[in-house]
Amino acid sequence: MNIFKRVSNIISSKIDDLIAGYEDPEMALDSLIQDMEKGIAELRTNAASCISQKKMTEKKLASAEAEVKKWQNNAIAALEKSNEDLARKALERKKSSEEERLALTAQLAEETALVDKIKTQLHQVEDKIQEARKKRDTLIIKKRAADARKKMAETSQALDTGISSSTDSVLNGFAEFNKYEEKIERDVAMSEAMMEVNKVSVDDLEEQFKELQADDEISAELEALKAQVKKK
Repeated sequence: MNIFKRVSNIISSKIDDLIAGYEDPEMALDSLIQDMEKGIAELRTNAASCISQKKMTEKKLASAEAEVKKWQNNAIAALEKSNEDLARKALERKKSSEEERLALTAQLAEETALVDKIKTQLHQVEDKIQEARKKRDTLIIKKRAADARKKMAETSQALDTGISSSTDSVLNGFAEFNKYEEKIERDVAMSEAMMEVNKVSVDDLEEQFKELQADDEISAELEALKAQVKKK
């Protein structure tokens, strides 16, 4: 049956082979399991049909056995009444029922073997589909993990490219910043130099006034000393 082949394929296949073989492994595996479930449903229907037929055969066999027994008893009853012709007819009917019984017995044996086989296959396939569902989960988990790793690698690569570009931009901007810093520092130095020059000029002028004041004090002291000498 095709159902057994499909089950065998998914169970025996390697995970990587199954993932690589489909554009969308999750959808493909779900579809495959659905096909397997349909196959199992068909198998169950076939099993139910065979079991139903077996039960009908069992009833027919029971009826044939009852007929054999009945015509056997009828033949005995006819002989007890000394009716040999009637007994013969009863035995003929018994023979016909016996032939039917033998045929039904053989048929029942075949149907019983078929039902047992189908039940065994059904249990095997149900076990296999449970295994397939578990393996499907394993496949999907691995596929999703692989997709996540791939996405992370792509993101990392894009990030590296972006960082490199951003780094260049920052470095270029920092170089420009250094140029402005140098210009500002130069302007600050020039301002401080001019203030220092102006301070020197102011200090010289104050020093001259101090010297002038000191000279006036000496002159006054000298005149006072002269006047004191004259009085003597």
